[in-house]
Amino acid sequence: MSDLNFQIINSENIDKSIFKLSDIDIRNLKYYANRQNDSPLINIENIEQDDQGKTSTDFYLNKIFPKNSLLLNDTYQNHHRYHHYHHHHHHHHHDYRHRPYTKHTHEQPIISLSLDDHKKLSLEIATCGMQKNTKLPVPYENCFLNSGCFGDDAGFVLQKATKNFLGISDGAGGNLMYGYNPRLFSESLMRNCSNLAHTEKYSTTEPKRLLCHAFDRVQTENCFGSATACVIGIDCGTGRLHSVNIGDSGYVIIRQGFVVYRSQSQEMNGDCPRQLDVYPWTASLKRHGLNYTQISSFDAICETFDLELDDIIILSTDGLFDNVPNHLIEQILSHNRSLKHAANQLVTRAIRFYVKPDDILVIMARVIAINHSTYEQ
Repeated sequence: MSDLNFQIINSENIDKSIFKLSDIDIRNLKYYANRQNDSPLINIENIEQDDQGKTSTDFYLNKIFPKNSLLLNDTYQNHHRYHHYHHHHHHHHHDYRHRPYTKHTHEQPIISLSLDDHKKLSLEIATCGMQKNTKLPVPYENCFLNSGCFGDDAGFVLQKATKNFLGISDGAGGNLMYGYNPRLFSESLMRNCSNLAHTEKYSTTEPKRLLCHAFDRVQTENCFGSATACVIGIDCGTGRLHSVNIGDSGYVIIRQGFVVYRSQSQEMNGDCPRQLDVYPWTASLKRHGLNYTQISSFDAICETFDLELDDIIILSTDGLFDNVPNHLIEQILSHNRSLKHAANQLVTRAIRFYVKPDDILVIMARVIAINHSTYEQ
C-alpha cells in the first residue's frame, strides 16, 4: 500500500472516539479468516469480541493479517470509520424497518398456482421514483428505469420467459464528502447485475451469486463508494421467490390486500445501514490473496418465499419504507387496481408526507396468469 497516496480527509478534524470497525466488519473478517485458515497470510489468534471499542483498527488488522502483509494508511482508516459515522447521521430509521415482518392471512389463498394447460404465470411490472427535494407531480419519464431520475437510487428488471430478476440499490450520500458520486456507484452495481443476468448463467435461486459477481465487476471499474442492495429472483414456473439483501433496501409482499411479508434489513454501528463498499484500499486485498466480495457478503440476508397468483411484490429503497408504513401501503393498493397508478401513488404519498426526505425508487411486480402462447412470442 506504500504506492498509494490517500488524501481524502484531514484526520485531525475527526472525533477519535468513532475510530473503530463495526461489529459486523470484525465478525466477517474473523469468519473469513477461519474459512481461509490454511492461508499463510492469515493469523486469527486472539480475536475476541470484547476487544471491540478498546483498540484501534490496526489492532484488528494486525491480528488477522501477519505483520507487514497488509499496511493500511491512517487516513484511510479514519475515512472508512468516519464514512460510516457520517452516513449514520443521514439515515434515521423507524423501528419497524429493523424487524422481519410476517403477517398471515386468516384464510388460505383463494387462488393457487394450479392453472390449466392454456395458462402460465408471469409478472406484470411497474416502476416509479423521484429524486429528493423535487416537486410533485412525478414526471412521466420517472415511470421508466431507463429514463427516470431517481437521485442516488438505481434498479434493474430482467424478464425472460419464466425467469425474472429485479434489483434495487441506494448509493450512500455520505460519499460525496470524499468526492465519490453515490449515484454512479449504485448505477454501476445494478448495471452489472443486469448485464450478468442477461447472460442467462444465473438461476433465479441464486440472486446472491449474481449480486456478488456484479460487485466483483464494480471493484474492477475503480468506481468508489458504497450502497445498500436487494436482488430478487422469481421463477414463474414454480412461483418461488429468492432474495438477497444487504442493508435496508428490501421488499414487501402483499396478498389479498395485506402485507404478509417484509424482508429483513441490516444495520451497523447503531442505525447506519449495512452496505457494499469499494474504496481505493480494497484493491490491495486481492494482491494479498483475500476476496473482499466474500468478506462483504458473508452476512447478506438470503430469503425464500412461495408466491401465489395475484401476489404483489414491492421492491424499494428506504426512501419509501421510511415514509410509508404497512397500513398505508395496503390502503393505497386497495384504491388502485392499476399497478402503474399504485406505484405513482406510493411515491407521491412518501414525498407529500415526508418523515425523512430521501430519493425513492419503487419496482412493483404482480403475479398474473397469461396465455401459454405469449411465452412463444
